[in-house]
Amino acid sequence: MTSKPIKREREPLTIKSAHLNMIEAFPNGLKGMAMALGDDTEVRLKNQAYEQKGMHVPTERSLLMQEFTGRTDFAEAVAHQSGGVFVQMPTDDLVDGDIQELFMECTKELGKLVAEFQAATDDGVVDALELKRLEAIKTRLCTKAASIIQMTEKVFCDQTAGESHG
Repeated sequence: MTSKPIKREREPLTIKSAHLNMIEAFPNGLKGMAMALGDDTEVRLKNQAYEQKGMHVPTERSLLMQEFTGRTDFAEAVAHQSGGVFVQMPTDDLVDGDIQELFMECTKELGKLVAEFQAATDDGVVDALELKRLEAIKTRLCTKAASIIQMTEKVFCDQTAGESHG
């Protein structure tokens, strides 16, 4: 694939951390995002993002923040909170090499999962931080694996036929 994955500052993502990631990634941070959203000051957005004074970021604003930053943090957080993973649909200009590259990334993630599992279980107990690390790797691995299937369909399946090839 042509684009590099975005480094996630907080994993696994929560809705709150998704908002904070997108705000931090936007030019001029909180102030810049508040202006882009049409706020006069950053106070409202800060209270919403940090869930202060009974406030939260409405879904429509979350989607705008995601669009403004070009990130998928909010979608990933919603998927994670729902027990799933977010898989971005592939673009039209895919080639077989993109799929092969994603297989390599999957293999690397699987290696990380094995290493993290071994380290976490070495003492016979998996603590909360170790479990979060395992969950984060699992999420990345599942997302990449699902993307492989989506890309395979896009590149190799006959889009005009309604039947499966078997």
